[in-house]
Amino acid sequence: MRVAGCVALAVAAAAAAVGAVALTRLPSPDLGEFDPVEPIVAAPVEIEDDLARPVDLELTWTPLAGPVSPGASGVITDWFANEGTRLEHGSPVYAVDGGVVSAFATPTPLWRALARGDRGADVDAAAAGLEALGYEVGSRAPGDPVGRRLADAFREYADDHGLPRTGVFDPAYLVWLGTPDVVVGAPLYRIGQPAPPAGVDLFAPVPRLTAVQVRDAQDPAGGSRDSGLATDEQAWVVRVGETAVPLDLLGEGAPEALEEVAGAVPAGAPSAEAVLALSRPRTLQIVPSAALVEGPAGVCVVAPDRRTTTVRIVGGSIGQVLVDGELPDRLVVNPHLAWLEPPAC
Repeated sequence: MRVAGCVALAVAAAAAAVGAVALTRLPSPDLGEFDPVEPIVAAPVEIEDDLARPVDLELTWTPLAGPVSPGASGVITDWFANEGTRLEHGSPVYAVDGGVVSAFATPTPLWRALARGDRGADVDAAAAGLEALGYEVGSRAPGDPVGRRLADAFREYADDHGLPRTGVFDPAYLVWLGTPDVVVGAPLYRIGQPAPPAGVDLFAPVPRLTAVQVRDAQDPAGGSRDSGLATDEQAWVVRVGETAVPLDLLGEGAPEALEEVAGAVPAGAPSAEAVLALSRPRTLQIVPSAALVEGPAGVCVVAPDRRTTTVRIVGGSIGQVLVDGELPDRLVVNPHLAWLEPPAC
């Protein structure tokens, strides 16, 4: 008699590896007068595994210009923001003739000195910015002019920052930020120099991470990442040191994901080592490689009553494989020897 076929598993990864595992059908051996042997039955071994494996990250950086000088005239008498400083609304940046020039983060830039009676979008932005810093600006509606209370807030701000008491709110002492915060590079000026004119860069450009490419040697095409292993509760994440970032957000170039990675690697580095894993361990099964049967529907295992269960191979080692799927409590380890025609998937 001739056994119908024998499936050999070629595993190219370690036990926790995930990738394209090749199944190669070998020629059927001629067993001559030998009869099928008794089925060997064993239970699969259940484990929890996050399928972690090393990957390489290719990093793309773009120089990002920092904030520019607002144009205060005089001599720089102090400098507060150094390389790597995160400027936020109200952060001191430098001082000119003793007056502190501070960051001012508003959606609308301030383009003129504001005095009582002025109105416009810049007036609304100044009022909102001062109120965010704790100054009382009075009850206001959009478009209202600078009234007594807001004018008082202008003077209070000037007093608190050592600025000239001109009675106006002067944007020459405000470093405008178009975003809520910004990390700056190395200062381009130092104490004792004349303050730079308006519109001149205050800091060297900062490398900004704009793209991350995950290079997975075990799964170059990314097939295992798209094979249904991930769920809403168990998403693929990229771990860089102590930082874990969702893989799908990296692929989309989401700013928050790029910022997380940028904070975990040296600025400007062309590449970095990382780990790709599921965010939470997944329940998987270890079965003998000889228990696998190949068929039109894929790869399956066989229960003692000949019922088949299709499985997904996610890794393994010599003699055993790691599979995903709802397996029977017991399965036949030697289906190719136990039956002349093993059940097909």
